[in-house]
Amino acid sequence: MIRELRGNLPMTLNATFATPFDIPPLKGMEARYADMVKDDPRDVRHYSGLYAVWSSKIYFLREALLHMQSAGMDVGYVFWNDAGSFRDEQDFTDWPVLERVDEIFTQGANISGMHKDELLFMPLWGFPQGSLKSWTPLEGPKEHSNTMSED
Repeated sequence: MIRELRGNLPMTLNATFATPFDIPPLKGMEARYADMVKDDPRDVRHYSGLYAVWSSKIYFLREALLHMQSAGMDVGYVFWNDAGSFRDEQDFTDWPVLERVDEIFTQGANISGMHKDELLFMPLWGFPQGSLKSWTPLEGPKEHSNTMSED
């Protein structure tokens, strides 16, 4: 499905890992991820390997960036877009619009006082519930915390 959506655009697929726990930063972490599932109220549809895949996104972004740079490409931004975001029809036909992305990062740098290279953009489709304002990691996961962003 993804290859079809990409059309003639280039795509590199890394299929060198037999399991998510073969990804270098996740080696030996199976038990820790199995423990995470126990705390997940949606554990019926989530499993430790899925958590590991979610955690590997940064690793794969970095690998893609290094691959592009070694190929001599001048890379301004890298993006992760879950294949699952294509489950339902969506209206994005020209995403990301680089001028808008640059505008967002420039505004973020101006507001935060940080350099654009130090910023992370995470799109949300809602706001945290007011009750989460004082949440700390010691409280553990909140059942409705997934309403702000896709897993």
